[in-house]
Amino acid sequence: MTRKVFILFLLIFLASCSLEQRIALKQQKKIPNTAVLLRTNTEFYFTNSKVYIPNKLNEKQKSYYYDSSFVNSDFIQYMDADYYLQQLDSNFRESMGNLGLKVYSDDSIVNFLNKPKPKMIIEIVQLEVEEHISNYYDKTYEIDNNNRRIRPFVVEADVNELNNGDQYLSVDIPVNSVSVNAWVKVLSLINDSVRINELLFMTYDITDEIYGFFDYNYLKEVPYYTYDIDSIEVSDLWKTELLPAQDFSWQLTNYFENKIISYELELKTAKSRQWYWQINPKTKRLLPTHKNHEYDILQRAVE
Repeated sequence: MTRKVFILFLLIFLASCSLEQRIALKQQKKIPNTAVLLRTNTEFYFTNSKVYIPNKLNEKQKSYYYDSSFVNSDFIQYMDADYYLQQLDSNFRESMGNLGLKVYSDDSIVNFLNKPKPKMIIEIVQLEVEEHISNYYDKTYEIDNNNRRIRPFVVEADVNELNNGDQYLSVDIPVNSVSVNAWVKVLSLINDSVRINELLFMTYDITDEIYGFFDYNYLKEVPYYTYDIDSIEVSDLWKTELLPAQDFSWQLTNYFENKIISYELELKTAKSRQWYWQINPKTKRLLPTHKNHEYDILQRAVE
């Protein structure tokens, strides 16, 4: 490639990036006028995945297993479904409002319909609070000898070897988790002729928190991991009402803004976005990142 051709490609690339930034800035200014219809009338489940439930069961047996797993759970048995959904709905609306969006419910649907596009309809079609065991993973290529205080829990570390012969230490520790899993249908009304309808899966985890470090037992000649654990308590369950609502609201706002930026950019240049744009909750600015979204797209339709 000649120097002139390289410079030409570079200028085209920079022009494309600059256009994307201008589109994002333009969209950022529209956020306070963006209307959202939020529907949270959803199928709701408590699930205790710590208990194994066989597949081949009749309805009576399934009911017995589910009831038994709920009663014998460590956390979800202390949660009330109606109260939880009410709090989550309230926190969801407040969180989206704090990001600058105008949030409507079915009671005010006429006002929503009168708002200009682009706007979106969010419907949480299924919600699950799942209690389960997950794994805390840590690894290191060298031991930090500055940590000398033995903590309450000690496990032997695994010694692993890479293809190039380098070795590293790792641990995999079971921890309690409570996850809020949401199946969310989003209808993005870009303009009068473009509608993007997608089903997203989103999840938020609350887990035991582990604080530890690797060390070496010179008497037994084995590496080990010593740690403290800040375990989930029943008193922490309020976090499942607030933190997922804040995180899902932020992700859905990012999702919508990126749909609009992608549409505008492809319309003008036939090229895809260079960045994934995320809203800063404090400044309400859209900032470019090289990160990807954290949700999964299960179904997609463009009308």
